[in-house]
Amino acid sequence: MDAKVNGNVSFWYADIGLPPYRAPLPGDLEADVCIVGAGYTGLWTAYY
Repeated sequence: MDAKVNGNVSFWYADIGLPPYRAPLPGDLEADVCIVGAGYTGLWTAYY
């Protein structure tokens, strides 16, 4: 993950640190719908 802007770490990562590494999910998954993102667009898309 590259969270650097102009050679410096972004404000958010400098404040709270980088997120922990998470291994990929095992195997293949199948889904009818996949919501990517946790902002308002993802929130309202998942809600409705």
